[in-house]
Amino acid sequence: RVKDSLNIWRVQFNIRGHNDDIARQKTGFFLKHRKQVVIQHFNLAPRVNLLEGVTDIISVADVVVASCGTATLEAAAVLCPMVIIYTGTWMMRFEKWVRRFRVEFAGMPNIIAGKEVVPELIDTRATPEAIAGEVLHLLEDAAAKEAMRERLAAVRAQLGAPGVSGRVADMALEMLHS
Repeated sequence: RVKDSLNIWRVQFNIRGHNDDIARQKTGFFLKHRKQVVIQHFNLAPRVNLLEGVTDIISVADVVVASCGTATLEAAAVLCPMVIIYTGTWMMRFEKWVRRFRVEFAGMPNIIAGKEVVPELIDTRATPEAIAGEVLHLLEDAAAKEAMRERLAAVRAQLGAPGVSGRVADMALEMLHS
């Protein structure tokens, strides 16, 4: 979605404007459409490395900004600090309001742990400024980043040995039936 892509760029500019040293740190961007055009247009080639495959990107990233879904589990598996974001359509927010629908957590690491392991910025809380603030906190505070890695290690331990997809599917079915 164009709006989400523009917000990601606003987050990047908020981070870069905050501290030039942060702009020089390793950064991985996974751009679905027109990667090269965007990089050339914004003159980002000196600071952006394009990698293929989500796991490759996550494994070298200092921090990941991920939408709810399996990417959050992949980041948890490699103990990569992250911020989970999700913005739905106005119709989804309206339906949630009408039905008084409330879920405690949206990100898989938090759902599995039953508590907040990584920050979640959902719907109107997922502003570029809020996302940049969370990312900056993790980039600048080594203790906070290490504490998150420890919490992610506990989530990874809960998932256990290979075959996690089946176990996560079982957990999801169990949640639906309870």
